[in-house]
Amino acid sequence: MKMLRLGIVTFIVYLIQTTFIQYFAVGGITPNLMVVLVICFALTQTDYKRPMFYGLACGILLDFSSETIFGVHALLCMFGALLCEQVSTRFFKGKFFVSLLFVCVISFLYEVAYFALSFMRYDGLSVTYALLGVALPTMVYNAVVSVVVLLIMRRGAAIGD
Repeated sequence: MKMLRLGIVTFIVYLIQTTFIQYFAVGGITPNLMVVLVICFALTQTDYKRPMFYGLACGILLDFSSETIFGVHALLCMFGALLCEQVSTRFFKGKFFVSLLFVCVISFLYEVAYFALSFMRYDGLSVTYALLGVALPTMVYNAVVSVVVLLIMRRGAAIGD
C-alpha cells in the first residue's frame, strides 16, 4: 500500500512539475520538485536500494519530458539519492535543519552536474551564469519547497505511516 501511495504522489508531483510549475517561476527559475521529492525520500530511508531505485525511476520520468540526452536526469537523481541516503544514515538521521541542508547541498550539486553534462551539448553557456543565475536560485527555491515536503513527511510519520 505504501508503494502504491508513493507511486501516486510521485506521478502527481511529476504532473505538477511538467505542467503547472511554470506559473510559479521567479525570475525564470522554477523549483525541481522531483529532485526535492527524491532527496526527501532518501532522507527517510535506511536501505540504500530503495532511494537509489526511486531516484532512477523519478529521473526517468524527468527524462521523458526533458530536452537533454535521455538518462541524464536518471543518473543524477539516482546518484543524488544514493549520496543523500549514505551520508544522512551515517551522520545526521532525522534532524529537520540538517535535512534542509541536505536538500540545499544535493540540489546545488544536481544543478551543477546537470550544467556540466548539458555544457557538452550547448556551447557558449557561461559558467558564472549557470552557478549564480541558475544553480544557486534553484537551490534556494528547492529549499523553500522542501520545508513543506519535509513537514508533510514528518506529519505522515507521526501519524504512523
